[in-house]
Amino acid sequence: VIGRHVATTGPALTDEIPAGDVVNTVAADAMRIGGSYDSFARFAGAIVAWIVVSIILLSTSVQLGLIVLLGVPILGTLTTPLMKPLHATQAAQREAAGRLAALGSDTVAGLRILRGVGGEEVFLENYRRQSQKVRVAGTRIAAPQAGLESGQVLLPAILTGLVTVLGARDVMNGSLQPGQLVAFFGYSSFLTTPLRTAIEYIITSTRAYVGAGRVLRILNVRPI
Repeated sequence: VIGRHVATTGPALTDEIPAGDVVNTVAADAMRIGGSYDSFARFAGAIVAWIVVSIILLSTSVQLGLIVLLGVPILGTLTTPLMKPLHATQAAQREAAGRLAALGSDTVAGLRILRGVGGEEVFLENYRRQSQKVRVAGTRIAAPQAGLESGQVLLPAILTGLVTVLGARDVMNGSLQPGQLVAFFGYSSFLTTPLRTAIEYIITSTRAYVGAGRVLRILNVRPI
Protein backbone atom coordinates (compact mmCIF):
# COMPACT_ATOMS: atom_id res chain seq x y z
CA VAL A 1 0.00 0.00 0.00
CA ILE A 2 2.80 2.41 0.89
CA GLY A 3 4.71 1.55 -2.28
CA ARG A 4 1.69 2.26 -4.43
CA HIS A 5 1.08 5.52 -2.58
CA VAL A 6 4.71 6.59 -3.05
CA ALA A 7 4.40 5.95 -6.79
CA THR A 8 1.19 7.98 -6.90
CA THR A 9 2.27 11.00 -4.87
CA GLY A 10 5.79 11.29 -6.27
CA PRO A 11 7.88 14.21 -4.96
CA ALA A 12 4.96 15.49 -2.86
CA LEU A 13 5.66 12.76 -0.32
CA THR A 14 9.40 13.37 0.07
CA ASP A 15 8.78 17.13 0.26
CA GLU A 16 6.73 16.54 3.43
CA ILE A 17 8.27 13.36 4.87
CA PRO A 18 11.97 12.47 4.59
CA ALA A 19 12.75 9.43 2.47
CA GLY A 20 14.56 7.76 5.36
CA ASP A 21 11.45 7.99 7.53
CA VAL A 22 9.38 6.38 4.77
CA VAL A 23 11.82 3.48 4.58
CA ASN A 24 11.73 3.11 8.36
CA THR A 25 7.94 2.96 8.25
CA VAL A 26 7.99 0.14 5.71
CA ALA A 27 10.73 -1.78 7.54
CA ALA A 28 9.46 -1.46 11.13
CA ASP A 29 5.95 -0.05 11.44
CA ALA A 30 4.32 -2.37 8.94
CA MET A 31 5.68 -5.39 10.84
CA ARG A 32 4.32 -4.02 14.12
CA ILE A 33 0.86 -3.75 12.60
CA GLY A 34 1.15 -7.33 11.37
CA GLY A 35 2.18 -8.42 14.87
CA SER A 36 -1.11 -7.16 16.30
CA TYR A 37 -3.04 -9.40 13.89
CA ASP A 38 -0.86 -12.32 14.90
CA SER A 39 -1.63 -11.86 18.60
CA PHE A 40 -5.30 -10.95 18.11
CA ALA A 41 -6.24 -14.47 17.01
CA ARG A 42 -4.70 -15.93 20.16
CA PHE A 43 -6.30 -13.17 22.24
CA ALA A 44 -9.74 -14.12 20.89
CA GLY A 45 -9.01 -17.76 21.72
CA ALA A 46 -7.95 -16.74 25.23
CA ILE A 47 -11.32 -15.03 25.79
CA VAL A 48 -13.20 -18.16 24.67
CA ALA A 49 -11.03 -20.36 26.93
CA TRP A 50 -11.63 -18.07 29.90
CA ILE A 51 -15.43 -18.19 29.40
CA VAL A 52 -15.53 -21.99 28.98
CA VAL A 53 -13.37 -22.66 32.04
CA SER A 54 -15.41 -20.18 34.11
CA ILE A 55 -18.62 -22.03 33.20
CA ILE A 56 -17.05 -25.36 34.19
CA LEU A 57 -15.91 -23.96 37.54
CA LEU A 58 -19.26 -22.29 38.22
CA SER A 59 -21.01 -25.65 37.80
CA THR A 60 -18.83 -27.08 40.60
CA SER A 61 -18.33 -24.15 42.99
CA VAL A 62 -20.03 -20.81 42.54
CA GLN A 63 -17.55 -19.02 44.80
CA LEU A 64 -14.41 -20.23 43.06
CA GLY A 65 -16.05 -19.93 39.66
CA LEU A 66 -16.86 -16.27 40.31
CA ILE A 67 -13.31 -15.65 41.49
CA VAL A 68 -11.99 -16.96 38.19
CA LEU A 69 -14.71 -15.30 36.11
CA LEU A 70 -14.17 -11.88 37.69
CA GLY A 71 -10.53 -12.24 38.72
CA VAL A 72 -9.09 -12.56 35.23
CA PRO A 73 -10.47 -9.23 33.87
CA ILE A 74 -9.78 -7.47 37.19
CA LEU A 75 -6.16 -8.60 37.20
CA GLY A 76 -5.93 -7.67 33.52
CA THR A 77 -7.04 -4.10 34.28
CA LEU A 78 -4.10 -3.74 36.67
CA THR A 79 -1.90 -3.36 33.61
CA THR A 80 -3.94 -0.39 32.31
CA PRO A 81 -1.84 2.30 34.08
CA LEU A 82 1.21 1.05 32.15
CA MET A 83 -0.43 1.36 28.73
CA LYS A 84 -0.28 5.16 28.47
CA PRO A 85 3.43 5.50 29.39
CA LEU A 86 4.25 2.57 27.10
CA HIS A 87 2.46 4.26 24.20
CA ALA A 88 4.15 7.60 24.93
CA THR A 89 7.66 6.11 25.14
CA GLN A 90 7.16 4.01 22.01
CA ALA A 91 5.91 7.04 20.08
CA ALA A 92 8.92 9.09 21.25
CA GLN A 93 11.33 6.32 20.26
CA ARG A 94 9.70 5.97 16.86
CA GLU A 95 9.91 9.72 16.27
CA ALA A 96 13.59 9.76 17.21
CA ALA A 97 14.30 6.75 14.98
CA GLY A 98 12.55 8.46 12.08
CA ARG A 99 14.69 11.56 12.48
CA LEU A 100 17.81 9.43 12.61
CA ALA A 101 16.87 7.63 9.39
CA ALA A 102 16.09 10.96 7.72
CA LEU A 103 19.43 12.37 8.86
CA GLY A 104 21.29 9.38 7.44
CA SER A 105 19.43 9.64 4.15
CA ASP A 106 20.14 13.37 3.83
CA THR A 107 23.81 12.82 4.67
CA VAL A 108 24.23 10.19 1.94
CA ALA A 109 22.39 12.37 -0.59
CA GLY A 110 24.63 15.35 0.10
CA LEU A 111 27.86 13.46 0.74
CA ARG A 112 29.70 14.96 -2.23
CA ILE A 113 28.84 18.48 -1.13
CA LEU A 114 29.80 17.70 2.46
CA ARG A 115 33.22 16.47 1.38
CA GLY A 116 33.66 19.55 -0.77
CA VAL A 117 33.01 22.01 2.07
CA GLY A 118 34.59 19.85 4.80
CA GLY A 119 31.39 19.33 6.75
CA GLU A 120 31.75 15.60 7.39
CA GLU A 121 32.57 15.99 11.07
CA VAL A 122 29.62 18.26 11.69
CA PHE A 123 27.15 15.82 10.19
CA LEU A 124 28.88 12.90 11.90
CA GLU A 125 28.45 14.61 15.26
CA ASN A 126 24.79 15.32 14.46
CA TYR A 127 24.26 11.68 13.62
CA ARG A 128 25.94 10.55 16.83
CA ARG A 129 23.81 12.94 18.86
CA GLN A 130 20.57 11.75 17.25
CA SER A 131 21.66 8.12 17.61
CA GLN A 132 22.10 8.67 21.35
CA LYS A 133 18.59 10.14 21.50
CA VAL A 134 17.24 6.97 19.88
CA ARG A 135 19.13 4.86 22.41
CA VAL A 136 17.82 6.86 25.37
CA ALA A 137 14.26 6.76 24.00
CA GLY A 138 14.54 2.99 23.56
CA THR A 139 15.77 2.61 27.14
CA ARG A 140 12.75 4.52 28.44
CA ILE A 141 10.48 1.91 26.88
CA ALA A 142 12.01 -0.72 29.18
CA ALA A 143 10.26 0.38 32.38
CA PRO A 144 6.57 0.13 31.32
CA GLN A 145 7.24 -2.86 29.07
CA ALA A 146 9.08 -4.67 31.88
CA GLY A 147 6.08 -3.99 34.11
CA LEU A 148 3.75 -5.58 31.59
CA GLU A 149 6.09 -8.50 30.99
CA SER A 150 6.43 -9.19 34.72
CA GLY A 151 2.65 -8.99 35.01
CA GLN A 152 2.49 -12.02 32.71
CA VAL A 153 4.05 -14.03 35.57
CA LEU A 154 2.83 -12.23 38.70
CA LEU A 155 -0.88 -11.82 37.91
CA PRO A 156 -1.56 -15.47 36.96
CA ALA A 157 0.35 -16.54 40.07
CA ILE A 158 -1.94 -14.37 42.23
CA LEU A 159 -5.02 -15.94 40.66
CA THR A 160 -3.70 -19.49 41.06
CA GLY A 161 -2.70 -18.87 44.69
CA LEU A 162 -6.07 -17.35 45.57
CA VAL A 163 -8.04 -20.23 44.05
CA THR A 164 -5.81 -22.78 45.78
CA VAL A 165 -6.10 -21.18 49.23
CA LEU A 166 -9.89 -20.77 49.07
CA GLY A 167 -10.30 -24.23 47.58
CA ALA A 168 -8.20 -25.78 50.34
CA ARG A 169 -10.37 -24.05 52.92
CA ASP A 170 -13.50 -25.51 51.29
CA VAL A 171 -11.91 -28.96 51.37
CA MET A 172 -11.25 -28.57 55.10
CA ASN A 173 -14.88 -27.54 55.59
CA GLY A 174 -16.08 -30.52 53.60
CA SER A 175 -17.85 -28.44 50.92
CA LEU A 176 -15.34 -29.43 48.23
CA GLN A 177 -13.79 -32.77 47.41
CA PRO A 178 -9.97 -33.10 47.23
CA GLY A 179 -10.22 -34.23 43.62
CA GLN A 180 -12.28 -31.13 42.80
CA LEU A 181 -9.58 -28.96 44.39
CA VAL A 182 -6.98 -30.60 42.15
CA ALA A 183 -9.22 -29.89 39.16
CA PHE A 184 -9.67 -26.26 40.22
CA PHE A 185 -5.92 -25.87 40.58
CA GLY A 186 -5.43 -27.32 37.11
CA TYR A 187 -8.02 -24.99 35.59
CA SER A 188 -6.59 -21.91 37.32
CA SER A 189 -3.09 -22.89 36.18
CA PHE A 190 -4.43 -23.30 32.65
CA LEU A 191 -5.88 -19.77 32.76
CA THR A 192 -2.38 -18.35 33.19
CA THR A 193 -1.90 -18.78 29.45
CA PRO A 194 -4.98 -16.72 28.43
CA LEU A 195 -3.99 -14.02 30.91
CA ARG A 196 -0.46 -13.89 29.55
CA THR A 197 -1.87 -13.78 26.02
CA ALA A 198 -4.06 -10.81 26.96
CA ILE A 199 -1.06 -8.89 28.30
CA GLU A 200 0.94 -9.78 25.19
CA TYR A 201 -1.89 -8.43 23.05
CA ILE A 202 -1.79 -5.14 24.99
CA ILE A 203 1.91 -4.78 24.22
CA THR A 204 1.62 -5.66 20.52
CA SER A 205 -1.49 -3.54 19.97
CA THR A 206 0.25 -0.53 21.53
CA ARG A 207 3.16 -0.97 19.13
CA ALA A 208 0.73 -1.38 16.23
CA TYR A 209 -1.12 1.80 17.20
CA VAL A 210 2.10 3.79 17.08
CA GLY A 211 3.08 2.18 13.76
CA ALA A 212 -0.35 2.79 12.23
CA GLY A 213 -0.03 6.48 13.01
CA ARG A 214 3.22 6.63 11.04
CA VAL A 215 1.68 4.73 8.14
CA LEU A 216 -1.36 7.04 8.05
CA ARG A 217 0.97 10.03 8.09
CA ILE A 218 2.35 8.82 4.75
CA LEU A 219 -1.01 7.83 3.28
CA ASN A 220 -2.53 11.25 4.11
CA VAL A 221 -0.08 13.02 1.81
CA ARG A 222 -1.79 14.03 -1.43
CA PRO A 223 -0.18 14.53 -4.87
CA ILE A 224 0.71 18.05 -5.85
